[in-house]
Amino acid sequence: MTTLSPSLHAGATHRRPERLATGAAALLFVLLLIVQNLVRSAAPAFGADPHVVLTYFRDHQVATAVPLVLFPVGMVALLTFGSGMQGLATTVEERFWARLGGMAVLVIAGLFGMLNVIEIALAIDAKNLATAPEVVGALWAVHGAAFGLDLAAIAIALVALSRVALSRMLIPRLVDRLAWLGAALLFVASLTTLALAQGAPTLYVGFAGFVVWGIFLITCGVRLLRSTETT
Repeated sequence: MTTLSPSLHAGATHRRPERLATGAAALLFVLLLIVQNLVRSAAPAFGADPHVVLTYFRDHQVATAVPLVLFPVGMVALLTFGSGMQGLATTVEERFWARLGGMAVLVIAGLFGMLNVIEIALAIDAKNLATAPEVVGALWAVHGAAFGLDLAAIAIALVALSRVALSRMLIPRLVDRLAWLGAALLFVASLTTLALAQGAPTLYVGFAGFVVWGIFLITCGVRLLRSTETT
């Protein structure tokens, strides 16, 4: 006889492996974000002088390589989580928010991919680019712009997927309220992308929202792992 967790709506038929994969993907993605940000702690700020950027990529090969190697794993985890959340949706309202969140996740993956492509180019050709600081400056500006625009996508994903998670009782109402606040901070920071790419402190507004994104993923991931069907 199958017993449904209280977190499932009556009549839901979600299988245990799907929920396990979705929950594990959320936690893995957060873990990778933490590792990548710790490794990148000495990375140049947005708007940094081209020579500073080149020096970093030339002298911190391991710190540069680790996040780039981990990115494909993180992308798989993020897409798995987004797809899994869509699979949880059963009502018309849930499906709307799940689709919106899924599209935002695709944008996040795409823009983060652009960030990594730029870093790969800088890491591979750092020595040759030393004579072309204007090229480095342009690449680093695009890097900052892509990050700033990505904050808007994260804001949309945070709001949309938190709607689904709250409906499925995968997050408490407090986390849902935090999600709205975090999304607002992310979106405000994204609106200042032009300044952010030049090193404006609005980055820290986005960082606060990014922390909320992490809290949402951890809470949702843990609930998914703990509320699977049992037999």
